[in-house]
Parts: sequence; structure tokens; C-alpha cells
Amino acid sequence: MTDSKETKLLNLISVILVALAGVIRFAVKRIDLFGCNTLVFSLLAASIIIWIFQLHKRLIQPQIRKNLIAAAFLMLLWMIIRTMKYVFIPLNSTGARYAWYLYYLPMLFIPLLMFLSVLSIGCPGNKPICRKWYLLFIPALLILTGILTNDLHQKAFLFQGGLAFWNEAGISYGFVYFVSQIWIALMFVGMLSVVFIRCVILKNRRNIYIPMIPLLFGAAYTVGVIAGYEDGLTVVLTVPEVCCFVYAAFIESLICIRLIPCNDNYKELWSMSSIGAGIMNNEGKVVYKSQKSMPVTAEQVFRAEKETVLLDGGNVSLCSHVIHGGYGYWTKNISELNRMNKELEDLGNVLTEENAMLDAENKLREQLVFIQQQNNLYDDMNQSMTKQLNKLDDILAAPLENEADFEREMKYACIPMVYIKRRSNLFLLANKEQKVAADELQIAISESLEYVSLCGIKAYCSRGAAGVYPGEKLLAAYDVFEEAIEYAVPDTDAVFVILEANGRDLSLHININAPRNYISESMVQKYLCDTGGTIEIEQDEQSEIITLRFPGGGDSV
Repeated sequence: MTDSKETKLLNLISVILVALAGVIRFAVKRIDLFGCNTLVFSLLAASIIIWIFQLHKRLIQPQIRKNLIAAAFLMLLWMIIRTMKYVFIPLNSTGARYAWYLYYLPMLFIPLLMFLSVLSIGCPGNKPICRKWYLLFIPALLILTGILTNDLHQKAFLFQGGLAFWNEAGISYGFVYFVSQIWIALMFVGMLSVVFIRCVILKNRRNIYIPMIPLLFGAAYTVGVIAGYEDGLTVVLTVPEVCCFVYAAFIESLICIRLIPCNDNYKELWSMSSIGAGIMNNEGKVVYKSQKSMPVTAEQVFRAEKETVLLDGGNVSLCSHVIHGGYGYWTKNISELNRMNKELEDLGNVLTEENAMLDAENKLREQLVFIQQQNNLYDDMNQSMTKQLNKLDDILAAPLENEADFEREMKYACIPMVYIKRRSNLFLLANKEQKVAADELQIAISESLEYVSLCGIKAYCSRGAAGVYPGEKLLAAYDVFEEAIEYAVPDTDAVFVILEANGRDLSLHININAPRNYISESMVQKYLCDTGGTIEIEQDEQSEIITLRFPGGGDSV
């Protein structure tokens, strides 16, 4: 996309104004200096103002637009200061000297603003550059301060004849002056480096010579001034004017090769576009539209910003969005979508029926899976308590006729019965939760001991278990406890149980006095498989001490 005719015309007018200013200065030379400088300033100011208008209108990225417009205003300020110095302020006065110092305000900050602008080249959308780059304003301000306070220290310019004859005697340059020149050079080196690095598109790479043209012109002018041709060169354009021209030409060249994006030549873009779209201003007038854009009314565009508007019998969808100064709208052909929707609608009833059947089948399958899981769970429970269930069946199948024996037998039957109840509860909790509270094991043991005490046996269980543990460990501990109780009852006269659970380790201590039968480690080892538990059994003629330990695996609550 090339520059629009309006852009080319305004750029040409700006160049003509600069050239005309140079011609006028060369023609009148030192005749009527007041009128010459005023007219030259007017032409240059008009050229800069036209360029500011162009930047505001054409640049897309807000950060680049803000920085470059600020640089353009500094150029205008430079021209104002220069004109006041030569026209309105006495030549050798203190005011003229400070006006000369103020030259360095635009000289230091224009390159900085241009550098910050080129940093945005290649950045996506409106993404701002890193805020740390703005710290560069600090050294620029320090250098400017050093120059503006030169009368106090003369570290920037040293006047051989003193401040009173600053414009007549020789001038030597100090540390601050050289720092300012290095600063300006660094800004340009950084600027050129960024331009070359970001210029990765093949087309832009081939056109990279274009921004070099104004810089080479500025370099040739600088060499001429340094070589002693200042009087001959400045009779046409002075150093500030050439600097401003080179700065502006460099930025325009970056826009020309599309390193700095702009919205120039919209009309050509829209006419060549293959989509049906356009732009309408706030008054409802269509400003740009593509060849495939359908006729739309302002009311339709306004309404499309909030809801979908259908055109061409419902086969075209109109959409719009608020933009700066108006609305952007576009159309989408949805005829194929309508056809597919019609086909889907025809198939809807069949799919609805099939989905209903599939839902019913899935629910039935889920119920069957749940029932099977429950059956497997109950089978596992029954299998793990087969011994106790058979024992209850034997007791209940042939009840004793003697009342005292029957009562004693029923009290003993309560021990496996409560074990079946409590172990089933622990088993269900272990299958439901990953870990089970130690309180559940303590409650199960306590209830079992309550029925043990019905047989006339002293029974005790400690309190204060804490933490949660894997369910298989609690089940194993309860199984070992039940095994020991069934072997000890009814001959034992005392059972003491201590459950230690501290949120990490789990220990169960069972002390049985005068048991009927003793258990061995091999008898209960089957309960400890895959649990990491260990068992120690101490036995003598009068007692049995069983210590069960499960190291680790617990969590505090």
C-alpha cells in the first residue's frame, strides 16, 4: 500500500516550504534581517505544523504517535527560540546567551523521543515498551541542567573574553558539552541499531537504504560545517533547520518503508479488500467500503453493534463495532450455515429419540455397575468375616436348653456380633475415604470391650486417639484384636487395650490376663500383609501382651 495522494501532496508542500525558506535567506542574505528571519520562521513553522497534523492523522500506535508529535513540537520550539534570539533579543545580551543554551533542550530530547519511538517498531498492537526505557530522561535532564547552569561553572562552554563578551571572543568546549554530543550520538546509534534489528521483513530489508538518505545528507552537512564551510552552508539553511529537516525526513522514511505502521490510503485498501466491509462516521455516512460490501443503512449499522442484523433474506449477517470517529461494519455469508442448520433441524427429532434411548441405557448401565460394585464389596466383607459368621450360625443353630448356659452363650455371641458390625463399618469407610480417623478404631474396640465386660471380664480401652490413617491398617489392627479376644474369652478375667495414635505412627497394645488360649505371630501374620505393620507377643503362664505397630502413614487433622 503506497502513500495516499493527500499525504504525498502535504509532504511535498512541507518540503517546498523548507526549500522556500532557504531560498529567501540566500536571496536577501543580511538585508532586512528582521523581516527575513520572521518570514523564514513562518515558513518553517507552517511546515512543522503540517507535519504534526500528518503524524496525528496517520500514525496508528498511540505511543509512537505521542512521542513523535512531542518531538515535532520541540522542533517548533527550537525555531521559536532561534527566531527570538536573532530578532527580539539583543545580540550580545544575557538573554541571547540563555536562548542559545536552550537550543540544547530540543537537541537532547528530540533524538531521545525518536529512539523511544523506534523501540515500538515490531511491538504487537498497542503494547507499550518497557517502562525502564523512560529512565533515559534522567541523564538527558542532567545534561540539560549542566548546560543551562553553564554561567556558574563553565564546564560546557568556556568564554575566553568572559561572560560579558561571550559572543565576540573565542569559545572552548568543556566536559558537559562533550557529554551532550556523546549522548546525541548514542541516541542515533541506538536508533539505527533498533531499525536494522527490527527490519526482518524481506521487503523492508531491501528498502533499508531509504532511511539512510536523510542521514547521509545530515552527515554531509555536518562535515561541511566542521570543515570550515559553515558560512556558505548556513546562508541557506542553519544547523537547527537542517537538523529538524533530517529528523522529520528520517521518520517519514521509516513510515514510507512501513517500519512505522500508518493508516494511510484507506480508500485504496478498502477498494482492494476481498471482504464485505466498510467504515461509517458518526453522522451515518459511509466513508469507506469494499467492492463486495452490501448496501446498508445507518440504522442497521447502529443496531448491529448490539445485536445481529440479517440481510438478504437471512443469508447475510451484519456486524459492527464502535471505532474512533464512527463505526466499522462487515458482513458474513451464512447461507451455508442456514442450510446446515436446516439439515440438523430435520435430524433433530431422530437424534432426540436416540439420545433419550442412549441416556436410559447409560443410566441402566451405571446402575448395573453400581450394583455389581456393591455386590463385590459385600462379598469381600462376608469373606473377611466368614469365621465369625459361621461361629454365630453355630451358636444360634443349636441354642442350649439350660437357662444359665444359654445366657452365657448369648453373651459370648455378642463379641463376634459386634465385631461383624464394627468391622463392616470400618470396611465401608475405608472404601469410601482414602484415610479413616483413628477414632473409628477406638470406638470399635471400646464397643467390643463393652460386650467382653458382659462376660464378667474387666475391660479397659484408652482414650485420645488422633489423626487419620489408611483404612487397611485400622482393619488389620481390629482383626488382630478380635483374634486375641476370641482366643482369650471366656477364661480371662481382664483385658486392657491402649491405642496410641499421634497423627503419624499407630500402635495397639493388648494386655490379657490368664487367657483361655494364646495366639502366635503366625496366626495373625495374614492380617498384616501389605500394611507395613509388625507384631510382638510376650507370653507367660498368667498373661499375654500383644504389641502391634504401624510406623508412618498417618496425617494430623
